[in-house]
Amino acid sequence: MAGKSDWLENAFLDQILGAVSFPVAATVWVALYTTTPSETGGGVEVTGGGYARAAVVNNTTNWPVASTASLTKFNAVSIGYVQASASWGTVSGFAIMSASAAGNMYYFGTLSTARAIEVGDTAQFASRDILITEE
Repeated sequence: MAGKSDWLENAFLDQILGAVSFPVAATVWVALYTTTPSETGGGVEVTGGGYARAAVVNNTTNWPVASTASLTKFNAVSIGYVQASASWGTVSGFAIMSASAAGNMYYFGTLSTARAIEVGDTAQFASRDILITEE
């Protein structure tokens, strides 16, 4: 399950009321966190050990059209990371970001089960592991 960042909530408000458009990224990056971010950002993103955010082309093949019945969206493809060359710590959260470094956070969430990523491990989200729900 994922929450929406304050940045994204404000961007939606400006888009709908005031017609201030914001660019939609052609690629989004999924970041891993040892301390989960919140609506306002923050959190502690994994660093070192070969870690890099996972790039996902932002299209309806990878992120199928939202269900009108359940107001949900999910990843339809596996999202993988390089093999850790050093400990990444215990990963407990994720965020969907607008850039490969820094950038704006779109959505964030807590993993259902935190996982220690050690040397030689490979982190991955299977298809449908990331679920985003609107109310």
